[in-house]
Amino acid sequence: MLFKETGRPELVYGKRCREDELEHEVLITEFELLMDDLLTRNAPVGKTIADGLLTREGYRFFVEVDNETMTVKQMKEKWIRYDGAKGFILLICRTSGRLKRLFRSAARVKSQIFFSRFDWLRLKNVKRKWIDCYGKRAEI
Repeated sequence: MLFKETGRPELVYGKRCREDELEHEVLITEFELLMDDLLTRNAPVGKTIADGLLTREGYRFFVEVDNETMTVKQMKEKWIRYDGAKGFILLICRTSGRLKRLFRSAARVKSQIFFSRFDWLRLKNVKRKWIDCYGKRAEI
């Protein structure tokens, strides 16, 4: 079915999920497209499940795509479940306000986490689209 008989279909193609998870699944797919790489979805890490696992140049990156549904307290609890994880964490969000809140949640994993926003990842002329907890830019 199409909107107004023209344009995009109403269906989203991809992994089957509940309707309330659809936006999150679309954001994960957008991340894959922006990084030009496929993830291993629902990757076990520590005592939790990451949205995905990306491997580049021998480094493991556990991907967390933020859909602004978890509180800072819930994110802190998620980082506790990451204890013992061997690899880095990539956390992507949509807004600068959310990014600031996520910074505050990540003290426990500050040596292994990098942050970005979707609008940063879309920039073609910028190489270092990631930032660590110390404010330093990085390229993944």
